[in-house]
Amino acid sequence: MTPQQVDFRPAEIRVRCYGGNALNLTIVIRVNGQPADCAGWIWRGEVLIVEAGRSFIVPIETVGMENGVLAFLRGEATERIANAGPRYWGLQVGGRNPNASEAWTVVRGFILADAPLVPTPSVPGLPLEEVSV
Repeated sequence: MTPQQVDFRPAEIRVRCYGGNALNLTIVIRVNGQPADCAGWIWRGEVLIVEAGRSFIVPIETVGMENGVLAFLRGEATERIANAGPRYWGLQVGGRNPNASEAWTVVRGFILADAPLVPTPSVPGLPLEEVSV
């Protein structure tokens, strides 16, 4: 019997956010169109900042789910990314089944954190607008 060959390529994403605002990504893993069993997996994510003379990693916090992972950056993390400069930085999220030997990168791509939004003073008589995201 021939062993099954798995051709796994991580999903590629491009994310934009504002420095100081939290960012949440829900990543659902599927095998043959069905949710995968990811219970007990160990997850890790990071944003890599590399410039002339300095480099550092901004960790992406992760919480495992039954069929994937919730990856998130708190406001202080997106602010660090925004302060690194207005460009796309590399990001990746990977997981490892505790019963397997190697970790898999499940998402990779780029993130740009724009400068934080500055609140504008309200103008009397002008209604405020609500935006749903």
